[in-house]
Amino acid sequence: MTLTIAVKQSISIEPSLTGYISKGIALCGKELIWDAMKAFDLAFMFANEDPKIVHFLLLIKVRSFIAYILRASLRAAGYRYFQCRST
Repeated sequence: MTLTIAVKQSISIEPSLTGYISKGIALCGKELIWDAMKAFDLAFMFANEDPKIVHFLLLIKVRSFIAYILRASLRAAGYRYFQCRST
């Protein structure tokens, strides 16, 4: 089962903050940035106006968008990029 299918299934069962964040991250990995931004926006519904959660979501959105722009710029310049994987 791929990550995207697992994320879609988890959201279809019970939408949650974690589910939408996971979906956004998975979509970023597939370079579907605008769909990822929509998923992050849906995650805001579950933030309950908690400033720490809102700040966290904004950081994730900005980081994802910047990473997408950098990858696109490098690709346009003819460079290959390597995705960082956390251990």
